[in-house]
Amino acid sequence: MIRPRGRAWITAPLVWYLHEQPYDYYRYTSHGLRHLLERAGFSTIEILLLTDAFTTLAQLVEDLGYLVGEVQDGFEEQRGLVAAMMQHVAGLIGSLSGFDTQWLLPIDYRAVATRAHDEA
Repeated sequence: MIRPRGRAWITAPLVWYLHEQPYDYYRYTSHGLRHLLERAGFSTIEILLLTDAFTTLAQLVEDLGYLVGEVQDGFEEQRGLVAAMMQHVAGLIGSLSGFDTQWLLPIDYRAVATRAHDEA
């Protein structure tokens, strides 16, 4: 329970296209977070998108080297090359971040909310 005028800091991951705006309340989109925080009694709510689409894609592509995993199957060297290539491609994708004008594919959000003062 957060006291009146107490603050909450929330980070919510989301990697999917934003759609059905502003009525997408039940995923952790900016609209969904605002809806849930308002219903929980928060009044001052600040929500920030932490990445644009290119930065999100760059992060995912860079992580591919880790996500494919490791196994002793004779392809270890090729996987290493793929990981290095994905890191390079991620850098190229990330360099395009200034071109994103809509910010519809954030990797996550940060929300800071202050609970309303309870009326006595």
